[in-house]
Amino acid sequence: MRIKDISKLNNRLLEKNKWKTNKQIDNSAYEQFDLAVDYHKEDNLKEAFKLYEKSAEQGLPEAQYNLALMYYRGDGVEKNINEAIKWFKKSAQQRYSTAEYYLWIIYYNGEDIEKDINEAIKWLKRAAEHDLEDAQYDLGTMYNRGEGVEQNKEKAFKWFKKSAEKDIAPAQYNLAMMYQYGEGTEIDENKAFYWNKKAAEQGIEQAQFNLGYLYQNGIGTEINSKEALNWYKKSAEQGFIPSNKDLYHHNTI
Repeated sequence: MRIKDISKLNNRLLEKNKWKTNKQIDNSAYEQFDLAVDYHKEDNLKEAFKLYEKSAEQGLPEAQYNLALMYYRGDGVEKNINEAIKWFKKSAQQRYSTAEYYLWIIYYNGEDIEKDINEAIKWLKRAAEHDLEDAQYDLGTMYNRGEGVEQNKEKAFKWFKKSAEKDIAPAQYNLAMMYQYGEGTEIDENKAFYWNKKAAEQGIEQAQFNLGYLYQNGIGTEINSKEALNWYKKSAEQGFIPSNKDLYHHNTI
């Protein structure tokens, strides 16, 4: 699960709006937003907050998201989870996927509110359907575990694949495992090797260990003892200690 790994989402906070495509929103909202970004980059959080708020009130989803995030963190304003939820929802109602994803995080973790798994899953599904790769991985994980939804390996496979194709390493590893053991799809050793290697190259220690196993046993590739040793070593250098389950049936993460 990547629900606490939100650094990529936060990168959008300081991006100016380059595409003024909504004709129903006055140009001043975009100008206020861009000026707010400038203030934010200068760490003038109070001025940034004021301008985000003005832009958000005119309906700009990016501004609504940034305003929500400031309330969520307590940047330039006193932290207020209810105000954060209010503005995340306004942004999410305009299909802003990162806002939808934050609502998933808040309701799943029960951050200063009561945990609500049904509400969390609702927003997670929306973010995944709106093509956010982190959400697609998390939704795959929920279907794989049967947490908050009925367990469904086929749906888990579907969402892991979408996320893996956007270069999310844990999704690549889980997809490899599903191909390797025929969970949610037919066994395909070549695809198992391909996706496992992708994940291993991004530093997933379980994938590095399993890649060594694939090279050692010629699964999806030619036997290569040198490469097997290389990847076992990389995994060990990260402190990965395989359990008996890892030795005989490699689990998803």
